[in-house]
Parts: sequence; structure tokens; C-alpha cells
Amino acid sequence: MTIDLESKKNLFWEADKIFELNEIGKLMEKIILEIPIYYSGILIDEYIIMPNHIHLIININKGRKWDSARTLNQKIVGADPCIRPINNFDSNIRPNKNNDSNIRPINNFDSNIRPNNQINSNLSLSEVIQRFKILSTNQYIKGIKHQNWPRFFKRLWQRNYYEKIIRNEAEYLGTKQYIKDNPVKLVSK
Repeated sequence: MTIDLESKKNLFWEADKIFELNEIGKLMEKIILEIPIYYSGILIDEYIIMPNHIHLIININKGRKWDSARTLNQKIVGADPCIRPINNFDSNIRPNKNNDSNIRPINNFDSNIRPNNQINSNLSLSEVIQRFKILSTNQYIKGIKHQNWPRFFKRLWQRNYYEKIIRNEAEYLGTKQYIKDNPVKLVSK
């Protein structure tokens, strides 16, 4: 999966250093690494944060909405046509009861994340990405206000994202290698 910044500006790497995340990139990495903590059954297999986009392999365990939809010959892929809050969605994302992480909020950021044992474990891929975008945008806005980060126009992330369903081991290994090689390809251009 690939998630792009709306502006395509290079916000995530240090300006004079290749492959080194700046403070914004480190924030995005922290949020990515926390996804499995706050959403049971969601695993981040591989990821890379590029200067203006992110590549991820996300593993969603069976028993989720998309598995039920598949049996009904329905498709649930891609971003929701209308991004809107779910009725019971709380913007203060709460982790599941299996919080064994040592990950802590980045300095100068107030974390509204609190434990909650009643988390919805039936999230689709689009819901996970939607929540990632909401949380990262809210944290980025705090960086604009308190750390003078570059402003964005209308939205931080592009509305949609690119996804590919990995169907076998060969596709998995190829996608994983593509993610690992992506920074080198950028530099060699």
C-alpha cells in the first residue's frame, strides 16, 4: 500500500541527509508502529517512509468485515467514497488490552491515547488508513502550531491511497523487496 502527501512536498526526510527521518518522519513512524497496539488483529509487516509518501504491508487477520463481505461477493477495498466519522468513532484512539509496547509519545506532543478494552476489532483496511490519516494529521497540526512545521493546504494526505492485495508468497516477497529498495531507487535517479 502507498499513501501520498497531498502536496508531494518532501516533509519526512532531513533536507541535507538521505535516508534520515526528520522530526515529522519520526512522528509518522511512531504512528505506524502504534497501529498494531491500538487495533487488535492489524499487523504492520513492512514499511518505509519516503520523503513524501509511505509504503506499507498491512496484514489484517481473518474474521474481519472484509472476510464476511468476500463470502457475500462484495468488495470492500480502497478509500471510502465519503470520508465521514463513524457514529461510534472516538477521535481519541484507544488501544486494546494487549498493550505491551514501550512506545511513548514524541516529546512536545500531548497524547490523547488512553487504554480501552472495548476497541472495535472489525476494522476494514480503509478504516485503518482513515484513522491513521486522521491521527497523523491532528498530530501534524500540533507540530505546525508548536514547532513551526510547514503548513498544508486543505489536507495533509491525498484522499485515496494505492493498494495491492498480496495473493501468494512470490507477490509478498516481491512487494517486500520493492519497499526495501525504494529509497535506493529514489537516490539513483
